[in-house]
Amino acid sequence: MGTFEKCIFLGCILALAGITLFSHPDHHESKVIQEPWGIPCDDRHPCQSGCCSHSGICGVGPEYCGADTCIDCRTRARPRSKTSHLRRFVGYYELWSADRPCNRMAAFELPSATYAHVNLAFITIDPTTFEVVPIPAAHANAIQRFTQRKKYDPDLRVFVTVSGLAPHDWSKPDASVFSRLARSDAHQTVFLRSLTSFISTYDIDGVDINWEHPDGFSDDYENLPKLMQNIRSALLLTGGRYGLSMTLPVSLPNLHHYNLRRLPRYVDYFNLMPLDLHSQLQMGDTWQGQSLGPVVNMTQVEEAMDLLWRNHVMPDNVNFGIALYSASLVPADRECTHVGCPALSGATPGFSSLKQGMLMNSEVQDLMDPAFHERAHGRLYHRHDWGSRALQYSVLDADAGVRISQNKHQWIAYEDRETLEKKLESARDLGFGGVVVWAMSHDTYNADYTKVLDCLLEEKFHRRKSLQYHYCNEIQLHQV
Repeated sequence: MGTFEKCIFLGCILALAGITLFSHPDHHESKVIQEPWGIPCDDRHPCQSGCCSHSGICGVGPEYCGADTCIDCRTRARPRSKTSHLRRFVGYYELWSADRPCNRMAAFELPSATYAHVNLAFITIDPTTFEVVPIPAAHANAIQRFTQRKKYDPDLRVFVTVSGLAPHDWSKPDASVFSRLARSDAHQTVFLRSLTSFISTYDIDGVDINWEHPDGFSDDYENLPKLMQNIRSALLLTGGRYGLSMTLPVSLPNLHHYNLRRLPRYVDYFNLMPLDLHSQLQMGDTWQGQSLGPVVNMTQVEEAMDLLWRNHVMPDNVNFGIALYSASLVPADRECTHVGCPALSGATPGFSSLKQGMLMNSEVQDLMDPAFHERAHGRLYHRHDWGSRALQYSVLDADAGVRISQNKHQWIAYEDRETLEKKLESARDLGFGGVVVWAMSHDTYNADYTKVLDCLLEEKFHRRKSLQYHYCNEIQLHQV
């Protein structure tokens, strides 16, 4: 090799070395993605995700994101809006609700032109084959009744919610199913073929993903956006069934395990679910905090929002979660019954939901007027012993934004029109693009809470809908 050729060869080597050493950090995205935590940070070098501790290391959890130990490397002013129209009105429907002994709500009982999006919950994933688990005939019939409503309600879109629950026991979350799915291209191929076949068979408009939750200790953090990207790509091939949404928890320890920088690229909107923080208490669960409190705590919602805004998630792409069920708890001390007092446990299950620690709103209404429940559902199969369960009074806790009532068995925090209006005002001020309800199947016999929300969204928050059905004069909520 001559001198000239050697010079050219050495020049190429030096050029390549320079590119490798001095290229923009974005070119090394794969390395950053693999190791998002434990990276040095300061005010000039913010964390890609998570928070910068006082020791100068990126991470998540209380030691990083507590009020006294966090350097917010991406401080942004909290968005405020008085013009948000809360244009999306999303409701979850429990496909198993027909199995309740009473207070059931069938698809045909839902008032027309209320919810613009109905999320049918749930379908699950077979942990062995990774196909969608076949649904019972009763669930298929309920899905068909909802999709038939699209013929006369032009605003209605029907999604199906894919959950990480155990296929044959929905009381048990199984986060490992989504974890194994997200890290395997072969499993995703099987799952996406099964999913697109399912939504085509039942005329579904889109998919809602409910992973409870990425564990934060494996590769879930980076695999979840890739999974959502692949789901989006598969939906684009279905000929119009493009919708894709995702639930997010309000719990900061869980929320930090979602890659909030990348997920918005593939999702139409997020459903923020500030639920189950105080109801259905489990021993040793420090986040749910064994204290008396409402299902939806606005302080915790705002903390979750701050994390979203810092990660550049647009508030208009998030729906604010509203519960159509109430916290039902046993105070640890009968002399301390205000919000924040210790709770001993969840209270006795309701006659319909049969779940400790919560009451569906329809069950709260039953406690206010047991005779109405008997008339609505018939006396033959409803010989409930109401006894000392009936509610005789209620007080408004303005700070907590909820009504409080008690009987000898339970402490109940529930919603009425006034508290719902306050929550919608807070959602508007925070810039939310819509509201999401869990669950429409918790509503009363006359769907009164759905009508309240529809009325408020239309009259107070200027929501527009194609069918001009108005329900403000049909609401029959009981008061004590």
